[in-house]
Amino acid sequence: MWGAVRSVLEALLTTYNRRMNTRLIKLLPVIGLLWLTSCGQPQAIEQASAVHDRLPEMRMRVRTSEVAYARLDFDQSFTGIVEPFREAMVAAEVGGRVVARRIEPGDTVKSGDVLVRLDAARLAIARDRAAAARASREVELSDATRDMQRGQRLFDTGAISDNEFDDLALLLEKADAALDMADATLRDAEKDLADAAVLVPFDGRVEVVRAQVGDYLVRGQQVAKLVDFSKARIGIGVTAGQAASLETGQLARIGVESVQAGVLDGVIQSIGRSSSDTGLFPVEIWVEGESAAHLRQGMAVSVDLEVRPDFEHLLVPSGAVLRRRGITHVFRVDAEQRARLVPVATGLTADGRVQILRGLSEGDEVITEGQFALSDGALVDIIR
Repeated sequence: MWGAVRSVLEALLTTYNRRMNTRLIKLLPVIGLLWLTSCGQPQAIEQASAVHDRLPEMRMRVRTSEVAYARLDFDQSFTGIVEPFREAMVAAEVGGRVVARRIEPGDTVKSGDVLVRLDAARLAIARDRAAAARASREVELSDATRDMQRGQRLFDTGAISDNEFDDLALLLEKADAALDMADATLRDAEKDLADAAVLVPFDGRVEVVRAQVGDYLVRGQQVAKLVDFSKARIGIGVTAGQAASLETGQLARIGVESVQAGVLDGVIQSIGRSSSDTGLFPVEIWVEGESAAHLRQGMAVSVDLEVRPDFEHLLVPSGAVLRRRGITHVFRVDAEQRARLVPVATGLTADGRVQILRGLSEGDEVITEGQFALSDGALVDIIR
């Protein structure tokens, strides 16, 4: 009986060496061994085990690709929000009643134009009072200066004591300080009088007016909202890998549905070096000139960016990358033709390729087909 079993097992071994039905053949010697055990044949069991040990370790057939540096030319699309280049809610800097309103929503204004004018009568009185007080302090300083000069002569002849001379010097210092205070008060009054005219801080467009003739405004009350769309700012958020592939001055294509041409030109102005709460890095894009005139605050637009054409990334085919237990891995083939499970950090993805940030080196061989049935350390047979 053993002769027949042995013939079957050796035939199976020959079939294995021809690489046919490898998984089933791996199991058949074990099945035979179990059968002989149930028949109580110790010698047969030993011989069957020896045949099993002669079977080579099973190899999985896979395809591989070499890790290499290459360009990754592609467009990455983002959604951006449009903001004006400058925006301000202009407020009254002094209190007063509005006596004139010079602007309306939609008006184009220049820096220094008057938005509204307040009643300046009380402010003018305060300015005059401050001017009079300064003049009085100036006279006091002049008197104290003459007294000090006279006292200096008397002190030099011994006609007055040290204490009397010190008192004169102190009076002069007080008169000088009082004049400085009067100067400051006068400048403050003059500034308040000038602020009765609420002025435009920069060239732009009036969006909202919140003051009417007859309204009484207090200091800090909002008067008008201004925006400057000579340029437009567009903000987007990118990952760390994407940020590393961008540079300031790089062109961006802005897609706007409401524009007939559909696409506007922009330029990357800044790339953030610290991430937001979302983990993304802020990138600001400027759109200038006539293109900016098509944009409105709060508008959502598409932003297409190109990776720098002269920048090379360490790349693998996307089929080589898999996730296990929430971690991104690849199978790398080592010198012994074994598949090693290697965790990697990935970046950009385009055209069926993935950027490798950490975990692999140029020249490594990674498995691109057949890796889903592999275990770490398994022998592989590479299909060329």
